[in-house]
Amino acid sequence: MKKFISILFIIVISSTVFADSGKSVLKKIRANYENIESLELFMHYELYKGHKSNTIVTEYNAVYNRIGKDSYRKIQDAEVINSNTEGLNLTINHNQRAILVGNSTNYSAIDFDVKSTLKHCKDIQIRSNNKNTIITLVLKDKTDIPYVKVEFEINKKYYVQNIIFYYSTQLNFSETYFKQDFDFPKLKITYNALKKKWKDKTGLLSVENYVKINDDNKIVGIGKQKNYEIIDLRKNINYDE
Repeated sequence: MKKFISILFIIVISSTVFADSGKSVLKKIRANYENIESLELFMHYELYKGHKSNTIVTEYNAVYNRIGKDSYRKIQDAEVINSNTEGLNLTINHNQRAILVGNSTNYSAIDFDVKSTLKHCKDIQIRSNNKNTIITLVLKDKTDIPYVKVEFEINKKYYVQNIIFYYSTQLNFSETYFKQDFDFPKLKITYNALKKKWKDKTGLLSVENYVKINDDNKIVGIGKQKNYEIIDLRKNINYDE
């Protein structure tokens, strides 16, 4: 299925200063990852049934690699290659033997768009435990953001330890077709080893290792993706007749 601290004290100050403080911290977090020219980051995903649940429904590991504006992400049997160099984004689903092709976008090691999310916040809260700081973004009631709340746990150097997403839409957790078991999902992403100055020795970021662009501008899979279905969602693409 693809689709996180005891509080020692709570900082209580005026809402304006509080929000500005939270935004300042989030900017420092973004800068930490964006200022690294190349990196490899290992993550662990845990999905929970219910916002207050501590029971893991499913879990899996992931890896994120980046050099400059080109990135690679692998989560279970899916790979995402985002090449701003080539202007392409490939989402490869090996289970479904399909490749979703789109225009390149700006991905981040942080798993959501902080800048966009801040526009929809109605509150930003900060608290601490023994060693880390926890920032909670509380979303407005009616937004396009699929969460009601997002929590960051960061260390003293503003590196993310984990992020928890509290989703606003219920998910059917039933494992059978004969009954329904709806609840609100909670997703915890733990950030493990971060390696700077990563080198792409195996061509993970190279689009040509996954697909070929023919003379008529149509894309076909190559290698183990040779017979995969291509779903091309690129904008402003003219195919030669």
